Amino acid sequence: MAHLQPFDLAFDIAQEQVTVKFEFGLHCFTDDKGNGHLIHYRGERRYFCSERYDCSTQLVEYIQKRFFQGLAVPFYTENSQRYFCLDLHDYAIFSPSASHSAPRTF
Repeated sequence: MAHLQPFDLAFDIAQEQVTVKFEFGLHCFTDDKGNGHLIHYRGERRYFCSERYDCSTQLVEYIQKRFFQGLAVPFYTENSQRYFCLDLHDYAIFSPSASHSAPRTF
């Protein structure tokens, strides 16, 4: 899964530089349908999905070229976790939201 290594991108927003850290989880190449090889990781049980894996090979380039064009919408789960959903045409990216003190990172 070398193509899913974490990386940072910096954006100038309202005369301030904002750095966004991108990390990838199991959901990029697994699902819960039970059709592939079972993977146990950090308490999760998910199944390898070749279709998601194929899409994941394009994910980094997709983010680098189109991330700033998307519209981020707040998304909340039942257990009060806060995410942002970034819809870019036919692809949705869900990411947890966290802020840190200097440098400002989301």
